[in-house]
Amino acid sequence: MRSDGLSYTQTILDMAGGVKGFVEFSRASSATALPFEGSRLRAHLSDDEAYRLAESILGHKPNVGATVETARILKSRGFSHKQIIRMTGLGKNQVAKA
Repeated sequence: MRSDGLSYTQTILDMAGGVKGFVEFSRASSATALPFEGSRLRAHLSDDEAYRLAESILGHKPNVGATVETARILKSRGFSHKQIIRMTGLGKNQVAKA
């Protein structure tokens, strides 16, 4: 691990069993990724995936009674402003204030 928080590519590949192992791991984990406390999403999710993930985080559909607090929760978990707007129906300014 480098001091700037990034890992060396070879270290990651070694841990995953080479390029093939890394590709297999990436495919498997993207299909089964679940939210966990404090997670911050950084990979691209389709809107369907984001909607399902948001529902599991919130405990209800993200567009049901969406509030600024809903946007705040989703932002803290790493959802983009645009995805939050599409999922909740909240306005751009509401999401920005969250």
